[in-house]
Amino acid sequence: MTRWGMVIDLEKCVGCDTCSAACSQMNHVPSGAGWRQVIPLDTPKLGNPQNGRLFLPTNCMHCGDAPCQTVCPTTATFRHADGIVDIHDELCIGCGYCVVACPYLARTITRYDEVYAFTPELLPAATDRSGICTKCDFCLPRVEAGLVQGLTPGIDAAASPNCVNFCIADAIHFGDLHDPDSNISRMIQAKPTMRLQEDLGTDPAIQYVMRADYPGMNGAAVELVPPRKQKVWHKPAAFNFILGGTGAAVYLLGLWLDWLGAPVTDWYKLLAPVLIGLGLLGLTLEAGRPFRSVHIFRGWRHSWMSREAWAAAFFLPLAAAAWLWPDSLLDWLAALAALAFLISQSFIVYRSRAVTAWNRPIILWVMVAASFVSGAGLFLLAAALFHQAVISYLAAAGLVSVLAQGGLWLVYLHGSGDKAFDLGTAVLRKPRSLLATMGLGVVVPLILLAGMLLVDLPALLLGVTAVISGGAMLLGSAGLKAQLILQAGYLRGIQAGPVR
Repeated sequence: MTRWGMVIDLEKCVGCDTCSAACSQMNHVPSGAGWRQVIPLDTPKLGNPQNGRLFLPTNCMHCGDAPCQTVCPTTATFRHADGIVDIHDELCIGCGYCVVACPYLARTITRYDEVYAFTPELLPAATDRSGICTKCDFCLPRVEAGLVQGLTPGIDAAASPNCVNFCIADAIHFGDLHDPDSNISRMIQAKPTMRLQEDLGTDPAIQYVMRADYPGMNGAAVELVPPRKQKVWHKPAAFNFILGGTGAAVYLLGLWLDWLGAPVTDWYKLLAPVLIGLGLLGLTLEAGRPFRSVHIFRGWRHSWMSREAWAAAFFLPLAAAAWLWPDSLLDWLAALAALAFLISQSFIVYRSRAVTAWNRPIILWVMVAASFVSGAGLFLLAAALFHQAVISYLAAAGLVSVLAQGGLWLVYLHGSGDKAFDLGTAVLRKPRSLLATMGLGVVVPLILLAGMLLVDLPALLLGVTAVISGGAMLLGSAGLKAQLILQAGYLRGIQAGPVR
């Protein structure tokens, strides 16, 4: 079976960017997209004390196990039988999930004002890519057209990617990785080569010919490109995680109170779906093509974002029905959907493999604990005003949730990590941040919750204490999630793997 790939000779690349210009011209690439990048490298780090020039051309790696394909909620990203990872433009909603999952900085969400075409008549075709993800496709239409004509990609220019044809230094080579007699297979056999991010197990289809004195000759991995801040998920994404997690936790806590026989009314059955709905609605401000959102249900087999949508689609009508027609079966079916929604949100963050501060197993527990803290906080606020009889139950649940959130957060912040993790969590460890997440969100509620459980407070003081503790829990939990999404999101640096 054919698998198309590239070999790029870093000894020959002169950093002229001709390949990038040729790519943009051939594919009408939006100006802000950058399907190809030619990155100057820190050559002393690579064992060259004379500081000679060295450049790293990058594009989509067309991975055998592509993280972008796994997370895509609409199945817009897919893999051809020949190994080329491609995008169904008409299915992409521009959610940006693939961008924070790709560890090669190879994907971009294009905005309308970044779209251009080289001639006016091509503008409509180029504009079709506004608001969606775009990336290198190895000039697939050109390759397929050449095969129909009996040409050999990588040998015949008419069947080869444009970057290969226009490289002035003959540094970029294209061919079949599975054919031992192909041009690139012979290069791999004859010269020392390495792949990027080898430790992630993505099986990239691009290999690089390295210099003889490269440290990787001794099995070392070297950072070539430093981490950079992610730019696709902003406040709407943070609000979705805050409101959605709070809504799901409110519903689960309400059912728990019902199960205990606590005197609580069914207001939470209405508030929970409202919060989840508002969070999801806010995401439309971030998606490039929100009117295509129906496609988000297609990727449920592998995408946690798609599973989040399915969980919400079940939860919203079930919770509304349970409020209108009280029934224990409806209650528990809605609870299962709320739990699935909460778990899905946690996995969405965790499966963002390009962001090392998110791609850690403990994040799953941090997100769940923070959701229950905000849910218990909101419930305490409501209980202080309407249902003081349930405050003791909520104080106990809040105490457990706050202890869990605080402990998990401290373990997370003091975990060892790579450069991107350290950059992302540095701001979270600053005194001002800790004052919000640990002081306001943990210490203050712990003191007040313990007081409500241990001391028989007068009704008025009990209500005031519940309001203060509930507000602190809400603000602390929301601040934790907001900082995690908006401040800690550094894309991992690109590392060169050991030489083969």
